[in-house]
Amino acid sequence: MKLKVGRAAADDMEGIWLYTTEHWSMGQADRYLGLLMDGFEQIRIDPTCGREFAHVRPGYKALNIGAHVIFYRLADADQVVEVVRVLHERMDLENRVKP
Repeated sequence: MKLKVGRAAADDMEGIWLYTTEHWSMGQADRYLGLLMDGFEQIRIDPTCGREFAHVRPGYKALNIGAHVIFYRLADADQVVEVVRVLHERMDLENRVKP
């Protein structure tokens, strides 16, 4: 299975890194992004690992990693897993994931 990181998810990752660097350290930011990237790999290997989030957006799944939730979906006739957002668990997830 191939993995695609959407524009919004890439922007989310950049924001997470910047915030973590500002509030803790660059090393902590690098380690935390590594954790999130491990989550991406888990999704790529087993797209069924996340919980259903179809009540908000059909076809979406969510996987919790640390204090964040990775939202993803199968795309391109199920040959590609697309990461669409990476959001902090305390955010209003439903409204941020809606179209």
